[in-house]
Amino acid sequence: MKIKTELFCSLASHPKWQDWLKNTADEIYQIFIDRFSKSTGCSNNARIMMEILPLLKAAGLEALLFSFLGDYFPNILINDDEEESILPVEKYFYVKSITYPRRTVIEADTSSLNDELMKFLNGKIQYEFLIIKNRAFVEYLCIEDIEIKDSIPESKWLIKIIKGKITKLAMSR
Repeated sequence: MKIKTELFCSLASHPKWQDWLKNTADEIYQIFIDRFSKSTGCSNNARIMMEILPLLKAAGLEALLFSFLGDYFPNILINDDEEESILPVEKYFYVKSITYPRRTVIEADTSSLNDELMKFLNGKIQYEFLIIKNRAFVEYLCIEDIEIKDSIPESKWLIKIIKGKITKLAMSR
């Protein structure tokens, strides 16, 4: 598992990250916040995060860091193996934060999954889904999301990206 360090700029200023760091490693947090308070912009934030990462590893907190990032910022994590990173959608759908597009997992026996999925999708203004065994991973927008629909970047529609990777992989074989 690797971290997309190009996303460190925005992570550095996120309150959830700062709270986690303070509650997990107060001494490292003090170093971080001292440097962060003097930061002059995005590139400085990213550099500070790069300096903090080895301190977390040296303190034996790497597993906790990956767990935290997987729970709250799964888009910042990538698998070492590209092919492996295509289908582990679960880490994106079982997060504890609200996302747009909204995400859910519908579980049912395979004979009724399609019916349950269609019932759920009824009335949604936009959706993408991927069925794996007895689960449907669904990204969707409700009618109340209509005002923000056009402001959601394509990169946030993970299932569309995953489907593109599957297609690319299938065509390369």
